[in-house]
Amino acid sequence: MGAYGFLTMAGLAFTGITLNHQSTGANTKYVHLVGVVGAIVSAFLGFIVLEGIWITTVLMAMSIPMLYLYDKEHVVWNAEIVAMLMIVLSYVIM
Repeated sequence: MGAYGFLTMAGLAFTGITLNHQSTGANTKYVHLVGVVGAIVSAFLGFIVLEGIWITTVLMAMSIPMLYLYDKEHVVWNAEIVAMLMIVLSYVIM
């Protein structure tokens, strides 16, 4: 996926670095959130621009508000799981 894949992997690297959210001085929650959002957005942009697969992006965008209403405390975790499933579905569609 070229540059989109690179940005996705960079976001995942920041996500992996901040896996332990117990550190208060390093702002790990914010770094984790930026990494996750960057990875998810760049992955879905890559699918839209390079492959023309937009349906999984629409499903992902529709699921975020439902996830927020379902569990506000763990919305990022739930969004990561749904994003992974949508990315796998995108590869199946390809």
